[in-house]
Amino acid sequence: ANERLYRLVKAVLEAIEEQPDTHRALRYFECWLLRLVGFFPDLSMCPACGRRITGEDSTFLTAEGAPRCVACSDGRGIEVTRELRESIARILKLHPTGLARNHISAEHTSQIGEINYQIIRHALERDLRSRDALRHRG
Repeated sequence: ANERLYRLVKAVLEAIEEQPDTHRALRYFECWLLRLVGFFPDLSMCPACGRRITGEDSTFLTAEGAPRCVACSDGRGIEVTRELRESIARILKLHPTGLARNHISAEHTSQIGEINYQIIRHALERDLRSRDALRHRG
């Protein structure tokens, strides 16, 4: 069995037990699961041109979930602002029980859910039938 996946599930269940915010817990789980399996993109680099994305610059995600700088994306795709990148970085840095103390706005939580969905959809090459149920749970 995959020990890292087991630890992820255990940590998320502990977080839900402590703070029953299933929406944030689901986003945490999705981000980490995508990262563990190698699908979560590095939002600080544009793989098309190799440019580092820093400061106030936005990253744009293609339909496939690939990050692009403003120049390479022409401003098309899902915009990931500096603030949203910081929220994602907090998710990837903290234990899920720490999310309640390190506020991530409802808007960012929702945007992260959309990013994760696009990445999952691309990886599976189809829409998820459970998407509506997951939206209503969170």
